[in-house]
This record gives sequence, C-alpha cells and structure tokens, in this order.
Amino acid sequence: MKRSKKTAPIEQAGMCAFFEAVPEAALILDRDGAIIAANTTAARRMGLDDPLDLRGKNVLDSLPKEVAEHRREMIRQAVATGEAMRFEDEHDGRIESHVLSPILDEDGRVVSLAASITDITEFRRAGEELRREQQRQIFLMEFLPGFVFVLAQDHTIRYANRYFRRYFGSPKGKRCHEIFRKSSTPCASCAPANVFRSERPTQWEWTNADNRTFQIHSHPMTDVDGSLVAVILGMDITARKLAEDELRRAHDELEVRVEQRTSELRRSESRYRAVVEDQSELICRFGDDRRITFANRAFCRFFGRQDEEMSGRPFLPEVVDDDLPVLESLLESLSAQSPLKMDDFRVVAPSGETRWIRWTVRAVVSESGELTEYQAVGRDITARKKAEQRYFDLIQSLPIVVFALADDFQLEFINKTCADLLGFTPEEALSAPNWLLAHVEDVDREAVKAFFQCCFQDRCDTPESIEFHFQHKNGYLVHLQARRIHQVGRGADRARRVEGIIVDVTEREFLDKVLVQKEKLDTLGAMSAELAHEMRNPLMPLAGFAKRLQQKHPELAETEIILENARRLEELLDRIKDHLQPVQVTRNQCRINPIVTFCADRLASRFSRQSQRLRLDLDPNLPPLMSDPDLLTQIFLNLINNAASAMPESGLLTIKTFETKNNLCVEFTIAPKAIRELRLEILSLAPEQDKGNVGLALSYRLTKNVGGYLSVEEDPEATVFTVYLPKEEGPGRAGP
Repeated sequence: MKRSKKTAPIEQAGMCAFFEAVPEAALILDRDGAIIAANTTAARRMGLDDPLDLRGKNVLDSLPKEVAEHRREMIRQAVATGEAMRFEDEHDGRIESHVLSPILDEDGRVVSLAASITDITEFRRAGEELRREQQRQIFLMEFLPGFVFVLAQDHTIRYANRYFRRYFGSPKGKRCHEIFRKSSTPCASCAPANVFRSERPTQWEWTNADNRTFQIHSHPMTDVDGSLVAVILGMDITARKLAEDELRRAHDELEVRVEQRTSELRRSESRYRAVVEDQSELICRFGDDRRITFANRAFCRFFGRQDEEMSGRPFLPEVVDDDLPVLESLLESLSAQSPLKMDDFRVVAPSGETRWIRWTVRAVVSESGELTEYQAVGRDITARKKAEQRYFDLIQSLPIVVFALADDFQLEFINKTCADLLGFTPEEALSAPNWLLAHVEDVDREAVKAFFQCCFQDRCDTPESIEFHFQHKNGYLVHLQARRIHQVGRGADRARRVEGIIVDVTEREFLDKVLVQKEKLDTLGAMSAELAHEMRNPLMPLAGFAKRLQQKHPELAETEIILENARRLEELLDRIKDHLQPVQVTRNQCRINPIVTFCADRLASRFSRQSQRLRLDLDPNLPPLMSDPDLLTQIFLNLINNAASAMPESGLLTIKTFETKNNLCVEFTIAPKAIRELRLEILSLAPEQDKGNVGLALSYRLTKNVGGYLSVEEDPEATVFTVYLPKEEGPGRAGP
C-alpha cells in the first residue's frame, strides 16, 4: 500500500509511545478505513497481540454488515466535512463510543483519520441499574400501607404517594395546612418545623377530623436541589389505639372486679364462686401448704381435670423444673405489707405443650394482719412470649452488633454478632468491666466517651453516630461506627442507658484511601505519559543534529556532552515507560509464613553486619491463598532491604503476620522510626537520585499487581509498612 508523505511520521517512536500511553483503543486510518497504525489496546480488542499485524487491514472488514455500513458513513462524512465525528454503536453485546478526527495536509485536505474507541458498556449498564433502583424505591413508596409525602420548609408538598392522594387528594403544590386543616395559615404548633430546626427525626401522633389516629414519623433529608426537606410517613393506628384503650379498660375493670369480689367472698362463698366461675382467666386459691382449696372452671379445663379433682392438689405441680425456684421465691416474698406480686412461669399442659402463664398472686390477709391463704390469677401469654423470642432471635441474627450501655459504661446487652465482628463472645463483653471503652484505640477514647455521655444526658446536640478504631480480640484494629437508637417516651424515672448498633466500616475506610491513591496514581501516570511524549519530540531531532555536528566537527567536545545527556533522557523515558507496563502475574496456592521466613533468612547476615535486629511474629494458623509466590518474595525482600537501609544501628525490624476478615496481612515495623523521610509519591515512582526508595515504589507496584495494597504509617516511635493480600482471588479486594 502506497503511503502519503504525511503518514510517514506516524510510525516514529514518539507517536508510538503516545499511542501506547492512551488507555483507549487508538487507530490511524486512511480515507477508506484501512489501518495505518494502532496501539496495543486496539490490537488486543481485535484479537491480536502485535499492533503491527493490523497495518493494512480495513477496520470495517470484521464487523457485522449494519455496523460496518454505519461506520463507513461516519468515515465518509469526516473525510467530506473535515470535522471530527462522534458516534456510538453496539455489536456483540458491547457498546462503544467513537471519535473520528481528520488529519489534514498543508493544503487542508483530509489525508487520514485518527480514531479513538472507548468501551462504555459497563457505564450504560450502571446507569440502567440506577434507573431500576430508583423505580424500585418509587414503587415501594407508592405501595406503602400509609401516607408518605415530602414537605419543604415553606410548607409546600413536593411529593405524595398513592395512599396520601387517595385519602387527602392530589397536593398539586399545596401547603400541608391547606390539605389537613383546610386553612390558609400555618399551624400554631407545627411539628415538622421542629424537624427543620433541629434536623433530627421526630415522631408524634395526629388525629384527623374523622377521629382517625396516625402515628407520624418525620425525618430530615436533602432534596436534589440541595434544600432541606422533611420526609413524613404516617401509619393509621386507629385500630391499635382502640384495642389498647379497650384492653386497658378491660384490665382496669378486671382488677376492680377481682378486688370487689375478693372482698365479697369473705362474706359469701356462694357469691365468690358465681363470679369467679365465669372468668376466662385461670383462678385458684391455696393455703400455706401450697395445696388448692378452690379452682375455677377455666383453671380445671386448662389442666384437664374435673372440679372435684383439683381440691387438695399442689398448686402448679406441672411447673417446669427451672421455674420452680422463681415460684418459691415469689410466694416467700408476699407479706401483709407487700401482698401482690406478678411473674411469668412455664407450665406443661396435658397435651405435653409448654405454655407461658402470667400469674398475679395476692396474699389474703386476715383482719388481724395474718396471711391466711393465696389467690392466683393466670393469663396465657404463650403467643406474646413466642413473639418476644422471635424478636430476640432476630436481634441475635442481625449482621450488626446491637448493644445496650448503662451510664457507668457497663454493657447490659450485646448480641452474638459481637463474636463475628470483634472476636469477643457476648459473655466476655458483658462480664468485663468498661469493656467497650477499654478496647477503643487511645486516640479515639475520649471522643467516644464524650459521645456516650451526651447520649446519656439525651442532649439535642448529640450527633447520631461516631466512628472510631477498636482493637479486635486477635490484636488488629478495625474501624467501627457506633450509632444510637432513639427511644420513644424516655422519662426521668427510667435508668439512664443508650441503645444502639455498631457497624464495621473498615472496608469503607480502606476503599476511600485506595480511591485517593488511585486518583493520584492515575494523574501521575497521565503526566508521565505526556511528559515522555513531549520530551521525545524535541529530543530526537536534537540528538540527530548533535550526531551530524560531531561528524562534521569531531573536535567539538560539546557535541559529546549533548549526546550523553540525550541518552540519559532516553533512559529516563524508557524507565518511566517500563514502570507503566503491566507485570505478568502467575497465581498459585501458597503460604505466607514460609515466604517471609525465606526472605528473613536470606537477609539475616546483613542485619548482623549492621548491628541490627530482626524478629518474626508469625501466626501459625494462617490459611493458604492464591497469589504469585515469586512476586511476594520480591516484595518482602525489597521491604526488608529498605528497612535495613532506613534503620539506624541497633534498630529492630519486627515482621508480623495476621489475618483479618478479608485479608492476610504482613506488617513490617521499623523501630525507631525510619531515618529517611517518606512521602506518598515515593510509593508510586521514586526519583532517580533517590536510590534508597526505588524498592518501595517497586514493592507498591508489585503489591497492586497481585491484587493487594501496601500502606505506610508513621508515628513518633516507629514506621509501619503493611501488605494486605486478599483471601479471595481477584484484584481490588484488599483492605484492612
């Protein structure tokens, strides 16, 4: 194929380096779509390893007919108009974005085209998934069994769900008081206004004109325009309120009836039996010998016996053995001064089923003040107990830590997730005094203590949550977030305590750090590629002119200086290019401890010569992982060598291996701290003159290639390098 004079410079080394630095597929095409030059990304996308194999091939030949016709039309328009063309197409399940930029000769004619191809499939799929998630949220709001609306600070309703529209009509930008009270002026006591002032969730009850009661939950949030709005959820609790009122009245009436009829029974046994026999509760009387003197029909039916069979039988002989001491303690505590007690006991019904009965036991006192007998009233609360057990089991199975903390910082409750998240069993946490604060990292302890003290006082300025570092039982630190749970109806008569949850946010903290470093490294990579390109452009003609000048005037020493510095710059550019090239990783099952021991043995003599110490603290229970043992050996050797160079005489290097939830970790602690200054940039690409830190940059790069992460932390006493290696195969999973 005959090439124009304008296309010849494309094959120069400078343009090739530019192509290789571009992350997208890049091509140079002639006017008919034939490939003149391409980068490695473009070659691999077309199933080839060498970009040179693409030269002369037409980019349209391997495409489906419709896609090829579309791209041919775009090439024709770019050649005809001389303007850049941007378009997208889809084939083989992938969506690609194309940019065609005409290359003009000195006369303004289009001689070739520069093409850039970007795969945007994942971006489009992510957008579609976001749209579906928004639809799911809207669907959930629309079909909630209660009204939901979004209220702005000017009292206008910005959104209302189907339940709201069905009961109150369409808001159409109306204000809340216009809909609920049919008034043009705001309420004198506006509950949502408190939400805007305090920016804290609030709840209250509201009864409308139809005497329907709603429990209202209001939460502040930021709208899409950045303004503060309140999301208000209202649940109709009319039936529940009526049931509660009815139950309360029934309970009060029952207590009154029992008291009245007990007094009557002292005067008339017949009246007592007539009243008691009609009760649905289990009612009986028994003496000091714990034997029944009377039992109503409900009591007899429950235990499957006739009326005449109950007299003289022991009170509750079918009580579960574990509850007998509690029953005896209750009976012994009754006296003339404290004649009424209540407690729950398990009894075995004739069917063999264990039932929960709530017993109210009253001591009957004679006029002389002597305790003559006992009266017991029982209600079957098995259904409620089962519901409480289901609630307790739910709390125990939650993947977050749920706790209750007293104002002396002693735990009152913590679920069993504590063992999975923090390594401590609930028994260990509850039995240890001041357990929570004792394991918070020193730098965070005072802030955590102040947070809980504000929660105990129930101050309105208390933040909703706090983040801190906590020492896991295995010795490493995890990053936690503690969030308190608001209690309804909290009064001064209740013991001061805080109920809340604890969530492990260690991985989120790590991902934030990785994202920051990735952005910096991406910027550094782009700058390095651009710098290499810009330096090669003037460097090549400069070296060429120096060689010609040396041939014409060999006596000039300055030409050799120019050539020497040009070669030095070429080596520096090659070094930058090599650093940006990917490393070949071969994953095999391997174990960390033998690799660390091998590296330490190889370099032990160097530490001995420099009067330095090397100590190993290896966890013998580490599982194997899938990684490249050769690259791990190189990483550990580089870090140990760097430590030996950075430590003063008599310094100590401690190498510790341990396991976290997601990773196997190797920690290199230099004490006292490294004498050489450390900067984040050294981890990405150490400067040529800083020979001592080149190993760190290489270790950082190799750790990334095996899917891990290398972190550096400094304090006044030590420098710590930590290599995080993911347990599961695949890049980007490492985190503390």
